[in-house]
Amino acid sequence: MVKIFRSKIFLGLEIVLLVVAIVALIKFSAKNKTIQAEIADWGKQVAMMENENQNLEKRLQEIKQDSYVELEAKKKLNYRRPDETVFVFYEENSQGQEMIGPRPSGRVESDNLSNPTKWWRYFFGSDKRTN
Repeated sequence: MVKIFRSKIFLGLEIVLLVVAIVALIKFSAKNKTIQAEIADWGKQVAMMENENQNLEKRLQEIKQDSYVELEAKKKLNYRRPDETVFVFYEENSQGQEMIGPRPSGRVESDNLSNPTKWWRYFFGSDKRTN
């Protein structure tokens, strides 16, 4: 039996098994490295989503407050409380012409103007023509 372990055939088998084990180990480590990189990417995505979730929760808490609802109603629906007085200030551009802005009705002046009239006012200022 001692002769079998010292034979060239047994040495060849040992070398083949060693090469197969080394190749398997290299493949395993490469796959392990790929999996670790993927885990790190997923970890980053989880952290980003948790951060986004926290931001959304803060935003939701802001939206649930009555003051936010009231502010949005004032901005978008021209809402005012019965005991409230609304003042509208108009700006003038550098040429002393009144800029198009909100009117007391809450509508923007240019909403009901034709497109050529808007362009005329843009280039030449306010005029007597209206549509």
